[in-house]
Amino acid sequence: MRILLVGAGGVGSAFCAIAVRREFFEQIVVCDYDESRARQAADAVGDSRFSAAQVDATSADDVAELVRRHDITHVMNAVDPRFVMPIFNGALAGGADYLDMAMSLSLRHLEQPYQLTGVKLGDEQFAVEDQWRSAGRLALVGIGVEPGLSDVFARYAADHLFSDIDELAAIKKELSPKLGTGALHLLKHLEAQRDLDLKWLQGLHADVAADRVYDSPVYSGKRRRTVRS
Repeated sequence: MRILLVGAGGVGSAFCAIAVRREFFEQIVVCDYDESRARQAADAVGDSRFSAAQVDATSADDVAELVRRHDITHVMNAVDPRFVMPIFNGALAGGADYLDMAMSLSLRHLEQPYQLTGVKLGDEQFAVEDQWRSAGRLALVGIGVEPGLSDVFARYAADHLFSDIDELAAIKKELSPKLGTGALHLLKHLEAQRDLDLKWLQGLHADVAADRVYDSPVYSGKRRRTVRS
């Protein structure tokens, strides 16, 4: 496996620090618009499997050219979601599989933004599924915290908590605005979210195990009942 890691910021650097402990890949080319930043991230892990390159993430052609030059098999997108589509398209054009932690961005409906749905998150990517299938390529999109981690929770619930699931909804919980900034803010946010999710799963498991009816609120304001069969 030869990986093109696009983005050498906080996410990309963390990816390198984790990947260096693994043996499943042959090469990781860390690329960024600022090549010195990419080289810093690659050099920091002290492993000859890591190298650096410069890339313009707004250009699908630039991404595709790097894929071909380095015989890349997988493109890992670790940059801002605004650059998803050119990197996504560049991976396909270059002949590589693709992974990202976000998805193509949503857009409001131009004429009736409060009544009608515009372009949804990921719509641009899902619209070209046939092209990826025809090329024999794989794209794993949205594998970050949201929706990626919430998908893991949903699969756990399906495998271990319910006999049948008809519908799933993700509900955001607002946390205290008094949290600190920077890394401390992120750490507290993740800890609080983890505690909320664990409490929810524990309560859900107890209800299901006791054959109790479990009510879950949905956005419409109505309540939907799920009963274990």
